[in-house]
Amino acid sequence: MVHFALAIARLRLRRVARIAALSICLLASAGCAVQGGDFRNLFGARLFGAGSGFGQAGSGDLARAESLVRAGDLSDAKRIYMARLAESPRDRIARLGVAMIALLEGEHAIAEVWFKALLNEDAADIAALNGLGVTYDQLGRHEEAQQSYAQVLQIDAGNAIALHNLAASQRRAAAQGATR
Repeated sequence: MVHFALAIARLRLRRVARIAALSICLLASAGCAVQGGDFRNLFGARLFGAGSGFGQAGSGDLARAESLVRAGDLSDAKRIYMARLAESPRDRIARLGVAMIALLEGEHAIAEVWFKALLNEDAADIAALNGLGVTYDQLGRHEEAQQSYAQVLQIDAGNAIALHNLAASQRRAAAQGATR
């Protein structure tokens, strides 16, 4: 009976983590994107910071995939991103999309691999650094998360998303330390 209750609790925690990640994405981006009247960028560009390229796919398959992510249809969006990667394996937007979907699905190890691969090519990739930080935060690895956000802030000192994520990570770390 105890094992069953623990299994249900774990499933609920995973679900809450996924919903929280999506909520953070949407709320953080909504505050910046909707204020400027730019609904097209509601999902990704504001989450990862200006100039990241995410959320700016324009038209075509990548724009459709981003639209599907915003609508919560992660499986169809993932299929589009993967098809794009089959054609163009180095497509940065598609790789960011796959990483973000892995993060939203709670597949932290997969998200970490994708974000790190992007960082191997460009250590100053704000989108990948912020995504890696969120991944680490969801895993409870707050010190590593905070290092990722700090790297973003070294590149872009005013990055609102990194500032928000850093403060939230510090609060979570303090709360986690208080419960031990």
